[in-house]
Amino acid sequence: MKPAIIQRILLHAAFWIFYLLVSNAYYAVPGKYTAELWYTAAMLPFYMLFTYPQVYLFIPKLLLKKKIALYVLVSLVFAKIVWWLNFSTYNHFLVPLKFGGKAEPFFYSMPWEIHLQGLKSAFPMVMICGVAVSIKLIKKWYLQNELNQKIQNEKLAMELEMLKAQVHPHFLFNTLNNLYSLTLTHSEAAPVVVTHLSGLLRYMLYECNQQEVPLNNEMAALKKYVELEKLRYGNRLDISFSCTGQLNGLMIAPLLLLPFVENSFKHGVSEQLDQCWVNIHLHAEADELTFNLSNSYSKDKTAGATGGIGLQNIRKRLQLIYKDGYQLSVSEQEDTYAVKLNIQLKRVLQVASFTETTFTEHIPLPAL
Repeated sequence: MKPAIIQRILLHAAFWIFYLLVSNAYYAVPGKYTAELWYTAAMLPFYMLFTYPQVYLFIPKLLLKKKIALYVLVSLVFAKIVWWLNFSTYNHFLVPLKFGGKAEPFFYSMPWEIHLQGLKSAFPMVMICGVAVSIKLIKKWYLQNELNQKIQNEKLAMELEMLKAQVHPHFLFNTLNNLYSLTLTHSEAAPVVVTHLSGLLRYMLYECNQQEVPLNNEMAALKKYVELEKLRYGNRLDISFSCTGQLNGLMIAPLLLLPFVENSFKHGVSEQLDQCWVNIHLHAEADELTFNLSNSYSKDKTAGATGGIGLQNIRKRLQLIYKDGYQLSVSEQEDTYAVKLNIQLKRVLQVASFTETTFTEHIPLPAL
């Protein structure tokens, strides 16, 4: 016999033994404990006969399939039959065992007859059946909830993979086109572009398979992305990139901040012909990360673009991963587009003291 079946049998046996002991302790008359125990044990087959069809047949096949009228009819007929057998056994066999002497007068003889006095004998049967059904339904609810949670987690993982797969495909094509132009002119910037692009792709393809990555790694990838975009726009783009606070030990969902930066180039800088700028600032304090991004943009040309697929995806990722642990605000003021994001992150390393480091870079890569 399989271990799972043995375990199930033992659990059922424990349930009925527990009821036997509780019922005996509650109903037994002093000096009659042994007789009460045998009496209750003799009634258990009827309780089982009434309970198991309800648990494994009537409820799953009728009630849960919304055949309510048929369930009520079948349950009443079956209950009456078991009730009659129970009462007959009680009156003619168990009363003498419990109290001694002759059986009480059997005041009804036909199964379809109902007497108020006989209803009292049905109460323990209905009660134990109700307990068993409750346990079964709770177990079913728990297993269904566990299955739903598993499906939800798989759906979440699939959605996150799809969202990550949608990040900046046009950026890759633009960078490759820029690299092609650099190789034609034998520019010294070509090896730097290859190194940055290789590091960025390595990070996306291999390190981003984890649910969380070190914030320092995310910042390094972000910096490579900004440097490659600087190559594209050249001297007409002024970039400020700064980090303050203690980033060591903080973990973040991969490629979470990159779509914001990508959006600032795609819908901000790329729409302008004149001088443009992008400011990126990150600050980590305790377990909270504050991300501020602002860029110049042309309101007439980018109207409606700020709610594009990129930001829709990142909002969805934030909700799926961090739920109530983040605050995001996006604002447009005259010729400036700004994003502020606060996230509660997990720190895997305990930092003894809080130190602050700040760096601001104007990326020196030459223009095409």
